[in-house]
Amino acid sequence: PIPRIENETATNQCCSGLLIDLLRKFEDDLVFTYELTRVDDPKWGTLENGKWNGLMSALVNKKTDMVLSSLKISQEREKDIDFTIPFLESGIAIVVAKRTGIISPTA
Repeated sequence: PIPRIENETATNQCCSGLLIDLLRKFEDDLVFTYELTRVDDPKWGTLENGKWNGLMSALVNKKTDMVLSSLKISQEREKDIDFTIPFLESGIAIVVAKRTGIISPTA
């Protein structure tokens, strides 16, 4: 786990970016405190043998109250956790050469 963030310098050493800025805004507007931690199993979260791993495991097993990350929304995940309305679209896409019969052109 990352130690409790006590001041601006400690925050800059561990975490920065859009989601940290958003967390700070939540902290100010909603008046709450937080502790940043890392999950022991550094995976996004997949269901394996009926149990979640990674970030999903931390949420469903109540080891953390929320996750701020680019965690993909899926029907499988929505069965166990609540997502916010998406607030950012990256525009990133995967492009592959078109081959007849391998991938549907409408996929």
